[in-house]
Amino acid sequence: MSLPPYDSESAPSKPSGSALSRVPPELLAEFFLYSVRDALVKPRCDDTPLNIAAASREWRAVALSTPNLWARFSMVVKPEGKTDDQLKNFLPLLEMWLKRSQSAPLSFTLSFIPAEDDPERGIATVFYPLIRTLQLHSKCWVDVELHTPDIDYVPSPRIYMIDTDHPLLERLTLSSCLANDVALSLSPGNAPRLSSTTLPTPALLSCLLPWAQITTLHIRDIDTSPDYVHDIVHVLSHFSCLRVLHIQADLEIVFLDDAVPTRITLPYLTHFRIAINVEMILDALLAALDTPALNTLSFYGCSHATWSPSIATFVERHSQSAPSSIETVEVGFEGPPYDMVQSIRFWGRFSRPGPGPKCVGLHLDEGNTVTIQALSEYSRSMWVLGDRSGPVLEEVVLSFEMGYAYLHPDTFIKTVRQLTVLVDGERRGYVPQGDDAGLGNEDGRTGAAFFPCARMGRLIRMALASLVERGVELTFERAEKGCMFA
Repeated sequence: MSLPPYDSESAPSKPSGSALSRVPPELLAEFFLYSVRDALVKPRCDDTPLNIAAASREWRAVALSTPNLWARFSMVVKPEGKTDDQLKNFLPLLEMWLKRSQSAPLSFTLSFIPAEDDPERGIATVFYPLIRTLQLHSKCWVDVELHTPDIDYVPSPRIYMIDTDHPLLERLTLSSCLANDVALSLSPGNAPRLSSTTLPTPALLSCLLPWAQITTLHIRDIDTSPDYVHDIVHVLSHFSCLRVLHIQADLEIVFLDDAVPTRITLPYLTHFRIAINVEMILDALLAALDTPALNTLSFYGCSHATWSPSIATFVERHSQSAPSSIETVEVGFEGPPYDMVQSIRFWGRFSRPGPGPKCVGLHLDEGNTVTIQALSEYSRSMWVLGDRSGPVLEEVVLSFEMGYAYLHPDTFIKTVRQLTVLVDGERRGYVPQGDDAGLGNEDGRTGAAFFPCARMGRLIRMALASLVERGVELTFERAEKGCMFA
């Protein structure tokens, strides 16, 4: 068999350049956007999108003509020196970023890390000029976080957000001393989409917000006054449509007014997380709140939830008039006392007279070993007694962040159908995701990077494998703080 003569004119010509060079710019832009879809990008030369823009002339042209590639970013300001990778100055860097984002909707985090020798140095000269530059683009703001640490100095209004237009703004977070330095006045007219905010109590007392349209509120406090509980209750009375409420207070020394605050009702509140370790504050605050629609209750950050008298009274009060609507309960890391009886009573309060929670979140350390055993004992006893209104627990969410674990297949009653393991998102190396448990493997790839030690990895894998064999659906989720509702 002879081959036909070679015709050089009909032969295909060699492609010029690589295959990627022939990808249409529109498709290449989609690839670039996909690479930054899940996180805020950092302005570093070895990270996207700066490394993309430096790859080639063609890629740079596509990157610079894709505003959304530059519209989500996170910048950490350190006044001692320069930004990473020879980027000489924070302000020119930010101006370049904003120029490339054009008029795309902006989501960003700006954080200040003070110098150890002089914490105040750099706030007014470095950090606040960046905020003022960002304010020139306030019409593009969507999700904004501005963070400073707690610095002991006398605040004065240096940043003004008064009657400025924020037509796209949905979420606003101001923390620590920065929140007290901002003169804040927003209304339904200039911030029509604002539905979520994070502020300390003093800032909430002095600002103006479109109260009726905000559905999610995070209160983060690092200091208190004798009127602290009264101030929180007063602030909450403004929010008529609140659905999600987080109160976090890192307090040590507390002096409170003895006067009892007026009780208020939050009729639409469904998610409530309280992270306060001072029983005196819990007692006064929880006694002042009625939440008839409450569905999810989290104590992540409260180290004594299972044996707190105030929490016990709050739960029982919400279960007296009608079956409890609380279906999800989360318990954070707890310390001593390790009292099985108190823990069993804790879970029992959610099942009188209703069926009890369907989903439970547990963060296992030495103290919560008792908590998970108590949950198992209480649920099993109600199940054996045949109480039709007994627990109907369906899902358990676990975090092993602290490195302790009590886990055995018999721990979970037969009604559990879903087990989710929260994985520390900051860990390096192999981390299971989705339903990728790797339960049959004993190599370092599966166990060492996630579980704190090889022995614990083997024990937990054995327990998880037995649960999967029983029909429990097992999944893994990344969580930066190991909390269901952070």
